Amino acid sequence: MFAALAHPSRRAIVRYLATRPSAPRMSTVAADHQMSPQLLNKHVATLEKSGLVSRKGRGSQRHLVLDPRSLEAAQQWMDQTRAFWEHQLDALDSYITGLGRDNGSDADPRGEAT
Repeated sequence: MFAALAHPSRRAIVRYLATRPSAPRMSTVAADHQMSPQLLNKHVATLEKSGLVSRKGRGSQRHLVLDPRSLEAAQQWMDQTRAFWEHQLDALDSYITGLGRDNGSDADPRGEAT
């Protein structure tokens, strides 16, 4: 999913769909993004593979639908990763602070005034 969102046009399409009260037609999305239908199809295919969007309807009446469940899964992963690194950095900070105390120095080993 992150690879699908790496392209600015695909991020713009997802943002666009998230702000619409109903599923817009493919032709409307293409026109609003000044994009050919062929190029929009390529971007939508990538977004579909990642589970972010789906197409509904047939022929010229095809609509794009955003599926926020993929974004929720990504948010969960980012929250877990953030918690892991916050814990790691807190442990590093404690270790560095302990080094200053072990040396008998009142100075903070990070170079900050105490």
